[in-house]
Amino acid sequence: MEKSKKATDKVKEQPATYETYAALLDDGNRYEVIDGVLERR
Repeated sequence: MEKSKKATDKVKEQPATYETYAALLDDGNRYEVIDGVLERR
């Protein structure tokens, strides 16, 4: 039984894209995708 994964969990498995960035919920943090890595600012 596999849980559904959040966008931030998927980023740990593969390079981040705009689609993974756009799927993030508004949690009050700022994020950027730099060279396939999701960075929290």
